[in-house]
Amino acid sequence: MTPLSGTRLFLGVLLAAGAWAPARSEALAAKLRPETVRAFERMVRETEPDLERRARTGGEFLVFETDAEARRRARSGEVVIVKLRPPKVKVPHGKAHYWGGILFDPDRSAEDYLKLLLDYQRHQDYYSDVLRSELISHEGNRYHSRLRLYKKKVLSATLNTDFETVVLHPRPDTIFLKSIATRIAEVAEPDTPEEHERPVGEDSGFLWRQNSYWRLVDADGGVYVELITLSLSRDIPTGLGWVVGPFVNSIPKETLESMLSTTRRVLRDNVRAKQRAGAANL
Repeated sequence: MTPLSGTRLFLGVLLAAGAWAPARSEALAAKLRPETVRAFERMVRETEPDLERRARTGGEFLVFETDAEARRRARSGEVVIVKLRPPKVKVPHGKAHYWGGILFDPDRSAEDYLKLLLDYQRHQDYYSDVLRSELISHEGNRYHSRLRLYKKKVLSATLNTDFETVVLHPRPDTIFLKSIATRIAEVAEPDTPEEHERPVGEDSGFLWRQNSYWRLVDADGGVYVELITLSLSRDIPTGLGWVVGPFVNSIPKETLESMLSTTRRVLRDNVRAKQRAGAANL
């Protein structure tokens, strides 16, 4: 028996016996190292200035630059998702994920999307992967929110997260949001009497950092909504790629696509609900 097949057999026995949950913390233990953090922070420093410059100058969308057909596809109603090319920075003991997505909504405006994105008290009602959400504080153009997230792809993870969001209006037709996770803690035994947070950075390593950049642009009789995400997770351990890989590699893309499509759907549903309520009062 090869080492890989032995590992699969071991995990298969755990799953069949219902013992995976208590054993997972040991089997998938990961540690966020200082050199991993430094590498990710360097990627942020090399990425953010260009995103902010595009917002100020009205430069082309990053997604459009990587796909000549993206604008046409977005105008036709598609949510366009593209894997972006990250800065050439080696991330030791970790994996960086750099994705972009864009949609066009002919019926809404940038302000419509901004109001929903900042409605943190109701994110748990809007998004399927948000279990609980609340606005902690709001001062000027800064918002602090707290969300409990649930992610599942073969494995599952419950995360307590804090975000700081800064809203800028760099141009009359543009709104730019920078939303940074200031704290991410994995929850063990969620919603049980034994619930507790694992030490930050000493967990399964499914999400260690999350930076999101929104650009909302009124144009062409509607609004273009671009979302860029730069996140950090553990690397994929030898022998466990078949179970860890789907989570680490798929969740960043699927989360971005869901965030865009769900936001558009919620806005449309809200409009329909108001129209029905107005008709009922006639």
